[in-house]
Parts: sequence; structure tokens; C-alpha cells
Amino acid sequence: MNTAAIPTTFSPSLLPDLALIRIQGTDAAHFIHNQLSHDFLLIKPQEARLAVWCTPKGRTLVSFYGFKPQADTVFLLLAADSVEFIVKRLKMFVLRSKCTVEDVSAEWQISGHIQANGETTPADAMHSRALEADADSAGYALSLPSVAFHSQVFSREIRIKPAQAASKIEVDASGLAWWHWLQVQSGIALVGAALREAFVPQMINYESLGGINFKKGCYPGQEVVARSQFRGQVKRRAYLVSAAGEIAAGAEVQDAQGQACGLVAMAAPSPLGDGWAAIVSVQTASAEDGGLQVGGQNLQLHDLPYALAEDI
Repeated sequence: MNTAAIPTTFSPSLLPDLALIRIQGTDAAHFIHNQLSHDFLLIKPQEARLAVWCTPKGRTLVSFYGFKPQADTVFLLLAADSVEFIVKRLKMFVLRSKCTVEDVSAEWQISGHIQANGETTPADAMHSRALEADADSAGYALSLPSVAFHSQVFSREIRIKPAQAASKIEVDASGLAWWHWLQVQSGIALVGAALREAFVPQMINYESLGGINFKKGCYPGQEVVARSQFRGQVKRRAYLVSAAGEIAAGAEVQDAQGQACGLVAMAAPSPLGDGWAAIVSVQTASAEDGGLQVGGQNLQLHDLPYALAEDI
């Protein structure tokens, strides 16, 4: 790899593969708290959290970045290919709760910002802050975990601003490529439509990323998620891998004997043109044995940028 080709400055880019849901009203936090894997009653305005929405069988329908800037407002960032399905499904459970659920993606500009040589932040550390109005519009910013890559630390921030007032930002091909690459390098896979119901949250390491609160009350699938954790029933974990050729999200992973042992959760090509990286969810025994493959090409295992939680 030509490390000299790694940029020191990055152009911001729109993130067209992300969408925004707003839950608003007196019961907004209570309603979404009862649906997702994290505690949205206690979350503070300056905090942001990973969370999943599960089926009653504990399978992940979708995962989110969530934050609550006001007591009556919760925002959920998610894969754009899931927003219509999730909004429709969430509305089925509102019933008498005093809140609305809306896809507000068209009202907001969602952009990704990368800075080289930033400060190192843990994988489970995410923050929300209000953006003050100046020459540009006000809005919100989500600081994501930083990524260490070839002796540099890259900080990442998602900025969410009112679309009509925000300064114009386009999709920047180079910036977007680096954004996707660093997301994979972070070891944090966001679940969208292609992998709906493919994983129990621990299969993509969400218990180690602060995406599950085991002390909160019931939510769909909570019993299965808790039982998987405390009875040691999770036999698949997420791993960081690379390959020479293309890797597609949702592709089957085979072990050294050619048997299916998991799935590709997220993948991206190197912006430097030297292969692909992916997050794969595979059986731990197969990962330990080595010889993982996708589509006939060998996968090389790499260390995750975070430690797996040993206990809760």
C-alpha cells in the first residue's frame, strides 16, 4: 500500500445511503425506548448510541445511530434502503402513544466529515451536539468512533442540517469512498435491508459496541438477546477481513472445508485501489481455524479496533 497516497484533508460528502427518522411528541422517548435495544429514556442530549430493532425472535431488523436532542424528540439514522419499511412498521406500534414517526430525510442534509490526525476515541463512544447557526445553518452533529489506519487517526462526524438553509454539499466520490472504507475499518456494521433478520445483535458485536443495554426493560427480542448473552449461546462473531477482489454485503462465507459458516455484513473497496475490506459475521470456531473464503477468494483476518466484552 502506498501510504503516501492517504489524504491529510478530505472534502465533506453527502451520505446518500443514510436516512433520518424523527420520533416526536410527549411519549417519543418512552415509545422508542420500548422498541430498541438501548435506553432512550436516560440518554442525554450530548450522547448518541448504537441500537437495534429486533424481531420477537431476537433477529435484527435494522440498526441505528440514535440521539435525543430534546426530551420530546428522538432522531434515528439508518440505512436508506430500510427507512420506508421501518417507518411503516414503527407506526404499527404507536397506538395510543403521543408521538409521531416520520421519515424526514428530505428535510435534512446528511453529510460525512473526516479529519486526519484526530483524537482516538473508543468504539463505544459516540456523541451528539447541536450545531450553532452562523454563516451556515444550525443542526446536529454525531461524532463517531475514530479509526486508526496506517499510523494515522481519522475522526468522523455526521452533520445533519436543515436542507433548505444549509450550504450546498454534493456527493464527493473520493470523500464517500473514504467514508465507507473507514466505516468498515471501524468494525461497526450497520444492518440494512440486505441483511434484515440475519443476525442476533451479538453476531455483529453490538454488545461490545455499546449497542445493547442489558439493564433496561423489555423490548422485542429482549429475552432471546439476553439469553444468548448470559448462557453463552453466541457462536458467531464479527471479524475484520480483507481480500484481493470484490466482496459483496450479504455474500456467504465458507470455512476451510468449503462449508457455509457466516455472512458478509458490510464491505468496501480500498480508496487506494488495493483490494477490499469487509466485516464478516462467522462462526468463531471457523475463524479460529482459518481458511475463510468468499466466492472462492481467500480472506485475511485482521485485528478488530476494539476488544470484545468479556462480561456485562
